[in-house]
Amino acid sequence: MNFNINETQSMLISSAREVLSNKYDLKLINKRIDTKSDYLPGWKELQEQGFMGMLAKESNGGYGLSFHEFSLIMEVWGTYLCSGPIIENSIAGVLALQKYNETKFSEIIKKITRNQYVITTPLSNQFYEKGNIPEIKNKKYVYKWSIK
Repeated sequence: MNFNINETQSMLISSAREVLSNKYDLKLINKRIDTKSDYLPGWKELQEQGFMGMLAKESNGGYGLSFHEFSLIMEVWGTYLCSGPIIENSIAGVLALQKYNETKFSEIIKKITRNQYVITTPLSNQFYEKGNIPEIKNKKYVYKWSIK
């Protein structure tokens, strides 16, 4: 496998850096952490650029990028200390649904790539240890379940 960065990959990296570098520095991120803001650095900016559909096939409204190209964008994402469920949205959402049954889930995949749906994985040690019940919130519905 060739891990050299080609021209297209270089353009993707530059695009992500341009979007994120103009808005983020450590002082700004620390200020938002100190004020306990709900703002997720980088999330909205990458959504606006269409990066939520990185791994979705073009037939599902995405870019059809490889996992290697996805990892290059994630490196930029981490460099600017961004947060948000981009990995869950891209891997647990788009990739898993495409692999499992692309025909059945194509509408959901398209909504993820258009930023209409956000897929997250709320199960974690924090929920389990504190006895909390994870929930998925939609505009109309709240789905709750117990992991015990």
